[in-house]
Amino acid sequence: MRADDYFANRIDYLALGDSFSSGEGETSDAYYLGGTNDIYEKCHVSSRSYPFLIARQLSISPNFMKSVACSGAETKDVVGLDDGYNGQGDRLGLSDINFTSSDMVLAKYQAINDFIPGRIHQEDFVDKYQPKAITVGLGGNDAGFMDVLQTCLMPGTCEAAGTLQGREKMALEVQGVYGKLVDTYKKIHVDSPNSKIYAIGYPQIINPDGMCLGTASFLDSTERQFVYEGIRYLNRVVAAAAKAAGVKYVDIENSYGQNVICGLDALTAVNLIRLGDDIIDPFKDVPFVNMVTGNVIGNESFHPTPVGHQLDALSIANSVPNILTDDYCGNGMVVCPDDSVVAPEPSLYWLPDGKHNYMLQKITKLLGAGGGVRGITAAEIVNIALGSQSLQPGSLVSVAIHSNPIALGEFTVAGDGSVSVNITIPDGLEDGYHTIHLYGTSYSGEAIDLYQVVAYKKPRPVVSQPLTQPQPPVQPAVDNQDNTKAKPDSVAVVVAAKTEPKVVTYQEPLVHSAVLGEQSGPLNQLSVINSPVAPDAKDVKVEADINGYLIACAVVVVIALVMIFVTKVL
Repeated sequence: MRADDYFANRIDYLALGDSFSSGEGETSDAYYLGGTNDIYEKCHVSSRSYPFLIARQLSISPNFMKSVACSGAETKDVVGLDDGYNGQGDRLGLSDINFTSSDMVLAKYQAINDFIPGRIHQEDFVDKYQPKAITVGLGGNDAGFMDVLQTCLMPGTCEAAGTLQGREKMALEVQGVYGKLVDTYKKIHVDSPNSKIYAIGYPQIINPDGMCLGTASFLDSTERQFVYEGIRYLNRVVAAAAKAAGVKYVDIENSYGQNVICGLDALTAVNLIRLGDDIIDPFKDVPFVNMVTGNVIGNESFHPTPVGHQLDALSIANSVPNILTDDYCGNGMVVCPDDSVVAPEPSLYWLPDGKHNYMLQKITKLLGAGGGVRGITAAEIVNIALGSQSLQPGSLVSVAIHSNPIALGEFTVAGDGSVSVNITIPDGLEDGYHTIHLYGTSYSGEAIDLYQVVAYKKPRPVVSQPLTQPQPPVQPAVDNQDNTKAKPDSVAVVVAAKTEPKVVTYQEPLVHSAVLGEQSGPLNQLSVINSPVAPDAKDVKVEADINGYLIACAVVVVIALVMIFVTKVL
């Protein structure tokens, strides 16, 4: 017997990766798929991200194309052992959720069947569905580059960009991602031997020599060059890893042209600083204070806008007209490894006078599990915890918070190589991003600098609640004859091709998931034109839902930005 709407397990195209593939940076939350923008699950998969645009260009039915990319993903979230893995950032194991073992099994089972990203390894979808083509956009989070970039928004030149030691340690951390990427590509091939695999690079997001206005001016010339060179070197590492593993590298580094931060064109493909709610807010439970002190910088900052994803899709289509049929090995094989390839060396920008004997640097969740950037506040007691065999047993470690280093204590590593200590966050830090460092000796004996980027807020006075509570908004009436959401209009897509553009019209189904929360929204008209020129600004509709909350936040943000700008200029 066959149920209505049943179709066999078949996926033609599956997208894997991190925030640059998921669609983090979407300008309207309505386009994040259900279950990817909830309190515990913020993979931020947008229906306007480049994987969906590629599928539409190739007329791949939405039933046979999925994206399980997840904002913040590292290689360990794409491939790895399932035992003990409770989702990206340990989201299913958080104490707030308090899942039982049976709850955990059900949540993971639901994820694999309903394509809910972030709960299981991304390769599990590859193994089950054996897609014809796979794109993988990965590497920036393993290197910590994206987190470090946020610290450059603080007054003064950030440590990673402004010192020779900071740049060298960052470069070597990026170089260290090479082996992880090679192993990831190879494991994906083992999971699905007949799948074509494409390693997608990263787009440049800033013009280091351009004119910077507004919030872009928070990045000085040294920091802008650091961002540019960081993406450039990261792409070299991704390309080398793809060649070593024998998969196709797709270069999209220059896909945005001058539609970047500090670029010469008006139509921007990249967000500047965006308001967001993804950082853990120390004041979230204080009445009415959060409305005034709400998180200033969201994860969408410095990520591609829908325009950027259109340009990404265009660049990919020009490089690989059809990801389902491209013969990139030239012999019909889907992998063609090159054992002679090694990790590329950093350029003179990173090592102007050669390598030094600095500590190995590695981004680490020092403050426990969780996704995104951890929020902290003055006088807060936080626990730094590392598992067994993390550091050399009995050795001393010191903890400090930067950029102006403040020592937070010195401790002894336990006999099994683990660490669990409490530290007190000092007062007097600037609001914004800082870095907690743990300096010690690795389990194998090397000097190591483990760090985590955190967001700091000064305590605000508590504002008492008014005597009269505001009434909840009136819910719109629901038609009892049809309680489903309205179906979106047909979507017209101009397809990038070597021949004349053609228009493909189809009905896009809504996406629903039974998850911890649910959200879905219609698609608007998208166009990807076979031209090196960016789409005209009037063709891109950016929807905004401005209410009193955002207006209040905007006022505070404008004041804060002006103060930071003046501080930085002085």
